Amino acid sequence: MTRTQLPAWKALAKHKEQLANFRLTEAFTKNDDRASTFSFEAAGIFADFSKNLITQETIDLLINLAAACNVTKAMQQFRQGEKINATENRAVLHPLLRASKAPSSELNSDVTDVQAVKQRMRVLSEDIINGKLRSATNQAFTDVVHIGIGGSYLGPSMIYEALKPNHTANIRCHFVANICANEIFDTLNTLNPETTLFIIASKTFTTLETCQNAQTAKNWLIEKLPSNAIHKHFFGVTTDLQKALDWGIPKDHILTFSEWVGGRFSTFSSIGFVLNIGLGADTFDALLQGAEAMDTHFFTAPFEKNLPVWLALIGIWYVNFFNKSNLCIAPYDHRLRHLPAYLQQLEMESNGKGVDKNGHPLSYNTCPVIFGEPGTNCQHSYFQLLHQSPAFIPVDFILCFDQPYKDKTHHQWLIANALAQSQALMVGQHPGTSEPFYEHKTIPGNRPSTTLALNTLNAESLGALIALYEHKVFIQGVVWDVYSFDQWGVELGKQISKKIHPQLASTGNLSNQDSSTRQIIQRLKEA
Repeated sequence: MTRTQLPAWKALAKHKEQLANFRLTEAFTKNDDRASTFSFEAAGIFADFSKNLITQETIDLLINLAAACNVTKAMQQFRQGEKINATENRAVLHPLLRASKAPSSELNSDVTDVQAVKQRMRVLSEDIINGKLRSATNQAFTDVVHIGIGGSYLGPSMIYEALKPNHTANIRCHFVANICANEIFDTLNTLNPETTLFIIASKTFTTLETCQNAQTAKNWLIEKLPSNAIHKHFFGVTTDLQKALDWGIPKDHILTFSEWVGGRFSTFSSIGFVLNIGLGADTFDALLQGAEAMDTHFFTAPFEKNLPVWLALIGIWYVNFFNKSNLCIAPYDHRLRHLPAYLQQLEMESNGKGVDKNGHPLSYNTCPVIFGEPGTNCQHSYFQLLHQSPAFIPVDFILCFDQPYKDKTHHQWLIANALAQSQALMVGQHPGTSEPFYEHKTIPGNRPSTTLALNTLNAESLGALIALYEHKVFIQGVVWDVYSFDQWGVELGKQISKKIHPQLASTGNLSNQDSSTRQIIQRLKEA
């Protein structure tokens, strides 16, 4: 039975039709307790779902759908380490990266391995920070360049920027991902090779962009320093120890992690080594503690008060019953400016699938397109569309109540704008017909949003926020009946690029290429 044939799915479809005339403003007027009814807190994150197009019956029916899709069983399989990533025959155990203890004796060795890597990261990072580990010219390192892409880049760079108050005083961290030469050379041109350390982060140590950037960094260093400097200036983070050794990184500079760590879920593994250096091991541990707190909530809280479950099910409500194919992430804090990009990969690479677990083409939509920018910047770009486009787009507003600077004026205006935008989406604007151009000034309102609020943006709350969205992705994947932990769609373009690349430098026959590709290659050669 496909998902759309489930009685619980059909009940939600019928319920959506019954809400055709539902207005948020009327719902608040009729129920003084609406805000508190549809709000609760978990792991330091307060969630207000009251501005969504929902009633208590909606939530009940969505929870019924989760039950019909065996979400509880799937959560148990996930937690116990069953191979739920069936297409790659792997378990999915990223919660073990921050677990204080294993959920079962069968996973004790995995947790022990994780703890050993964490301890090794702590020792190495402290040696780098205090100058015990020094460069080839016997200087303390002042800059660390983390080279990765995708999950080996987006999480660490987002977290580093978000926790600026925690930055290690004497070390600057830089992040390079794009194969475009401008990124790596713009970074290198600002650095002193005698005091620069590189971290090469790649699960397989074969990722094209990462390996090309790593080779460029190696060449740059060799031009400036003796060739044996590589041994002191490079660390590797990978699951393939031998490939890192073959590349030239000494064994005592290689940190490994397990095959069950998916790329976009890898930030809390040794991929976070750069964070141990750039933020300190204590801050990294606090990130893990925050994520673990959300894990505990997720695995133990009833669905009626389970924050990741609500976030996931309300997303499904819009994607599948309102046919909405977008989700806006609007963090009203400059420190979280890279969060939308991080969530783009987390959600779309996980659940942007075309077939169910049995290989049958899906007859319903799965993951929405994730986009966003920090507030208030976003108000001067795409918020016009959010307010007046014929099709509404749900919004996740993310607020941080703390403000580290003495001047509170900026922060008060920031929060005022966030609250105003969520309110404006709900109430709209309805000028009288006698007003000139009233049609153009009309804003329909009744547009949904969720508000997530952190009392303080620190390592614990950020760790919890990341885990919240990780578990949201898992729940949605279960309900949509897709494998959330593979990414076969990423591979095809990589394979084709390997065929095109040799032709860019050759004068050979291009007849095997389509005419569009052929003409671009020809123009490139003539440029």
